[in-house]
Amino acid sequence: MFGSLGGADFTKVSVLLILTAVSFIILERYGHVLDLLKLGDIRAHALGVNVSVIRPALLITAAVPPLVAISYTGIIALVGIIIPQIILYIKPMAFRPLLKRSILLGGLYVLIIDTLGRTLIAPLQIPTGVMVMLSAVPLFIFLLYKRILVNPR
Repeated sequence: MFGSLGGADFTKVSVLLILTAVSFIILERYGHVLDLLKLGDIRAHALGVNVSVIRPALLITAAVPPLVAISYTGIIALVGIIIPQIILYIKPMAFRPLLKRSILLGGLYVLIIDTLGRTLIAPLQIPTGVMVMLSAVPLFIFLLYKRILVNPR
């Protein structure tokens, strides 16, 4: 319930690997389109993007692997939201480099969080999902606070 990497087996990992690889290839190919969509629908359409077709297709492509990961591991997959936001806060960038850095840093983040959860109060183990949430909530509050200060409406 809290999220764990303990139930991993070859079938689950291979399904997730295939879904993630297909999603990565598609999103990498359409990275420039995603950068144009950040400008808004009207501007993206004016620059040649068929917004009504491409937005739902890319949304489904980007959403399926994390949903499957959440069904297998629980709330640990929240890392997919935390890491890109931190990267964008530190250094705004285009989608393609963000995707690659998010994958690498997200994996490193899960490895560090899982190791801390296993060793912090050994022999007891803090579930990885709990550790992710303990680290994510302050980060989300910080990012929300900064966004409100920078863009008050």
